[in-house]
Amino acid sequence: MLLALVATFFLGDRVGMFVFAAILGIANGSLVTKLLAKRSETGGDEVSSRSTL
Repeated sequence: MLLALVATFFLGDRVGMFVFAAILGIANGSLVTKLLAKRSETGGDEVSSRSTL
C-alpha cells in the first residue's frame, strides 16, 4: 500500500496525487487503495508496469 502510494507520488501527478492520497489516507486507508486501483484501471498502465519493476 505504501509502496503503491510512493510509486504514484513519483510517477503520477506529483503534488496533487500525493496530497489527495495523503488526505484520504488520513481519513480512510481503504479509500486510497480503491482510488489507486481505479487509477491503474483507467490509464495507469505505465504506473502499474513500472511499479512492478
